[in-house]
Amino acid sequence: MYQHIGEDQTERNARSNLHKVGVFALLLLTAAVALVTVGVFGNSTLMNLSSKTSHAEADKKTTSSTFGTMVSTIFKHLNLSPPPSLLKSSKTGKVSSKIPAAPVPPPNIRSSVPIPIAPVHHAVTVFIPSPVPPTIPVKLSHKSEEEKKGLFTQFKTVHSKKYADTKEELQRYEIFKENLAKIDELNAKAVHAKYTHTSKFADLSLEEFQKRNGLRSDHARRMKDILALSDEKKSKIGFSDFENSGIPVRMKKSAKTLPSSFDWRSSGAVTPVKDQQECGGCWAFASTGDMEGTIKLKTGTLVSLSEQELISCDTAAAGCDGGMMNEAYQFVVNNGITTETQYPYTSGLTESDGVCQMPASSPYAISGWTLIKASTVEDLQAALTSEGPIAVGIYADQMQFYSSGIDVCTSSEAPNHAVLLVGYGNSNGEVYWIIKNSWGTGWGQAGYYYISTAKGACGVQTLPMKSF
Repeated sequence: MYQHIGEDQTERNARSNLHKVGVFALLLLTAAVALVTVGVFGNSTLMNLSSKTSHAEADKKTTSSTFGTMVSTIFKHLNLSPPPSLLKSSKTGKVSSKIPAAPVPPPNIRSSVPIPIAPVHHAVTVFIPSPVPPTIPVKLSHKSEEEKKGLFTQFKTVHSKKYADTKEELQRYEIFKENLAKIDELNAKAVHAKYTHTSKFADLSLEEFQKRNGLRSDHARRMKDILALSDEKKSKIGFSDFENSGIPVRMKKSAKTLPSSFDWRSSGAVTPVKDQQECGGCWAFASTGDMEGTIKLKTGTLVSLSEQELISCDTAAAGCDGGMMNEAYQFVVNNGITTETQYPYTSGLTESDGVCQMPASSPYAISGWTLIKASTVEDLQAALTSEGPIAVGIYADQMQFYSSGIDVCTSSEAPNHAVLLVGYGNSNGEVYWIIKNSWGTGWGQAGYYYISTAKGACGVQTLPMKSF
């Protein structure tokens, strides 16, 4: 009886131990699967992010510690001691070979390549622009009345414009609005130049603008008359026929080695830009610029000559009402000329010629002058490089709104403004003249005008005059 009872107890104990082993095996398998999954995906991902960071190491240790704790708990629950090899593997963080292999991952995950996880950053709003179709800028003349008033205010501010009264300001505003359409037209045709409503002449009518230019409109007839004079009379006014001036020989020599660009400013033969202001004395400014260059080449010294002496004292010209460069040359041949310091310019503000006050001494003089014959651009370039800055005539109507760049002029109108040719340049095959104007540094490119040598250049080649 006792033996039977003992046998039954032994059998029950065996079945109990077998049950525990089965439960243990199931729990151990579950733990192994969890560990392998973490090891394959979690640790690989962490190592992929930063295999050398302290965070990754900490995660590995945490995983191993967690597994070890799990195993100890399972064995304690079953009143069994865990195998030493399993405890050792849990401490090292390595999975024992006795643990069953992990199940095959789902088809959409490749166990051999860890799933990349982007680094975590603070949230940043990223703007991805969408393509915007190009817009055609609204033309100045098409702007609203309120916008045009804003443009006019800008113009007045730039030039510190002050009008006598409200009536005059309204009149100027109406002219300004009409000029906006002209500016639009010029910009539409321009390729390398820019015209602007902030030009200092944007509130002037074309007639008002032309009046201040000051080159005699009948200059062609006057020059024809001079060329027809006898040698004796030509000598009295200092004129020399081009063929007898000695310039053609020097031009021919210079033409053999013409540089691609040339600028007398770099040689110190050009004085700073001046401003004729309200006086139509461009003829005086162009001629003094030419003579300043001539004296520089002769003496090595650059002096600024007096335009006021010419405007007030040269009776052959009409002062602020206009004149020609040859009239200035004739005066200097007979009387000499003083410096701007000794006889400063005042006609710009008064719009009058002023009373002549001949200085006690006019120490600077020229020997004579001539009209350069330049049938080609290269001829004029050769004369410029060999003789110094040259006074020329130009048709200036489109210069009223010029701002910058290389202008192109196809007009065949006769020159109506006198300027100084100081050099030429070349921009991507576009050859252009460098012109010093007399409208102050607030006009154009710091007072200079750049115009293509092609298409006649608004008559630059028609009236080149040179002192010597």
